[in-house]
Amino acid sequence: MLDAPLLFESKILEWFCYPIVVVSISDKNKQRDRLIARNKELSKNQADSKINSQMPNAIKVAKADIVVQNNGTQKELTELVTRQTIPKILKDLKLDMSQ
Repeated sequence: MLDAPLLFESKILEWFCYPIVVVSISDKNKQRDRLIARNKELSKNQADSKINSQMPNAIKVAKADIVVQNNGTQKELTELVTRQTIPKILKDLKLDMSQ
């Protein structure tokens, strides 16, 4: 497993990774607010600039094998990943973890 924020920008890694899971947030304001919460020194304009300098989420989502929508709380994300995403990854990789 790799945590590769610039996976698609590398233009090479995506060919060696499967499945590619993209965690996406559709609400730009929420994305900005979360960024500022992690980096308190950023202003709204700086956060927007940082977000706008990245590859658009729509492109990442289109290239992904699995998309996890992160529009809710941390608890909701954890439940979604535990109940849906991990089982889908294991199924895609044909791994049976019930043994």
